[in-house]
Amino acid sequence: MPPFFLTFPGVLLLAIPIAIGSVLYLALAAVLLRFACALSNRLMPRKDSDTQFAVPVPTIGQGMVIQFFVPLVAGVVTYFAGGMLTSAVFADPNISAVEFQRISMLVSLPINFLISSSLYARTLPTGFWIGCLVNFVQTVLLLVILLPVALLVFMLIYTLS
Repeated sequence: MPPFFLTFPGVLLLAIPIAIGSVLYLALAAVLLRFACALSNRLMPRKDSDTQFAVPVPTIGQGMVIQFFVPLVAGVVTYFAGGMLTSAVFADPNISAVEFQRISMLVSLPINFLISSSLYARTLPTGFWIGCLVNFVQTVLLLVILLPVALLVFMLIYTLS
């Protein structure tokens, strides 16, 4: 008899929470993208006569689609581009695997930022520099939200141990 997780009920037992979690993640990421677009519109200087916002704020559904494809495409491209660039530049046999991994992650950061910004500029019909602004604002918002949560979790773990 196969293990339970390889049977149809076992697969459903695993697939349903993954699907629900994915939809919740995409919905929260879409809300964060909407907030980043609205905040980017506030941060951009414009004249008094200019009432058009430079960044259209996507709906929740559009934001979910954008937040599904942008990290997917940027992650795949960054993985290959960052790996090839790191291998070409830091091809020293004396570098340990851990050092090579850290260098590769540092090299991948600006590549990921530029690719994500260009994808935001394309999917939110706007310019590249405004896509950079949206990406930067979204990253700052994510850090502002996640750092206190991570701090609370670490404090809770420290006090319980």
